[in-house]
Amino acid sequence: SKPVGHVTRPDDGAHHLLFVGYMGYLPNPDAVAFAAHEILPRLRQRLSRPVVFDVAGAGTPATGSTLSRLPGIRFLGEVADLGPLYEG
Repeated sequence: SKPVGHVTRPDDGAHHLLFVGYMGYLPNPDAVAFAAHEILPRLRQRLSRPVVFDVAGAGTPATGSTLSRLPGIRFLGEVADLGPLYEG
């Protein structure tokens, strides 16, 4: 698939975590699932603002189909320019 040209981090007042990795490499979807189920709930309990987990990388749509139903997770797919996502 073609990389997404320009993705920005929304100015929504939330904390944003960014994971970048090829989802065809088995440890990466495992790491995303662990973060979504184990880390995000704990962060959300302790922080006063919402927490959003942005996942960028090729192969994301298939992996994202099950986890994308969880609130606060954005599967971005392959992103051509990650710079705006690192800003903040």
